[in-house]
Amino acid sequence: MFARLTHRICALLCAALALPATGAVRFLALGDAGEGNRAQYANGKAMAALCARKGCDFVIYLGDNFYGKGITRPDDPQFQQKFELPYAGLDLPFYAMLGNHDYGDPPLDYWKPQFQVAYTWRSARWKMPHPFYHVQKDEVALFALDTTGYLQGVNTDTQRAWLAGALAISGARWKIVAGHHPYLSNGEHGNAGNYEGCGNVCPEIINGAPLKRLFEDVICGNADIVLSAHDHNLQWPTARCGTQFIVSGAGSKTTRLVGRDANPVHFAYDRSPGFLWASIDGERFSAEFYDLHGKLLYQRSITKAAPPAWRCLRPWPGYAGCLPAQLLPDSSPPGSSAPADGAR
Repeated sequence: MFARLTHRICALLCAALALPATGAVRFLALGDAGEGNRAQYANGKAMAALCARKGCDFVIYLGDNFYGKGITRPDDPQFQQKFELPYAGLDLPFYAMLGNHDYGDPPLDYWKPQFQVAYTWRSARWKMPHPFYHVQKDEVALFALDTTGYLQGVNTDTQRAWLAGALAISGARWKIVAGHHPYLSNGEHGNAGNYEGCGNVCPEIINGAPLKRLFEDVICGNADIVLSAHDHNLQWPTARCGTQFIVSGAGSKTTRLVGRDANPVHFAYDRSPGFLWASIDGERFSAEFYDLHGKLLYQRSITKAAPPAWRCLRPWPGYAGCLPAQLLPDSSPPGSSAPADGAR
């Protein structure tokens, strides 16, 4: 009952965030940006120049928005120093989500995220109506997660129930799940379930096992694209479980690629800060990685496979069997992305 009520409240809050239809949907994605340093400002300048040239509709801001102790009051000067000023050239909505540093340095302070949520009503660009929420533009639905709260047990059951229900009822052609912590990463933090390389030796709150279960039980095959950060580099691993996983965590600094979990990748880069620009046009998803000077590093496109006339539908998460369900004309099967011919 509480989960359904939370879902309805979030739906009402997010209705005001709906964007007007324009055709192709273009966006930027980056995380771990909140240093207020030269690299963050350089990224902001390069992003503004790219958007002036190629067009952008919004920014997906993947957490660790404010390094240090996090935001401590509604008028915290960090909002200016680490958000408004670095991105002054971008007159776009920033769909922000919480990272571990947004809860403060350990021990975490669970009262701090409220100030980032409240800033939604103080800023023309900052959008975080709830620690987890949904927004849609045209045929693209974004499901923003609070992965730190999930790991810490702050909203685990409620968030899982909300996400499973929201993905199931969404009729969007493209479903993007975004959150700070990755499922797959060759960076120092690594894969969910083996964060920090400690596997079952560490408590689940450290190794990320609860998030691994969320990805595999709820997100895999039900979302087309998953965007994350946490590791401070740029990565596009090969698809897993019918879903594309992309890491864009080089918003203000870099950490090295170590490859501990040996995930096969299309692209991985750790030599400078940078960001992702992406476009969704009909059945085609195109993504380009740039460094902080606006230099193109890598580009690749995928095309969503044509939906079958019938598909097997899991009526609820964890259902062991399979029920046949006729596919509606305006919907598409989860996890149906495939590399396009000539993909780079």
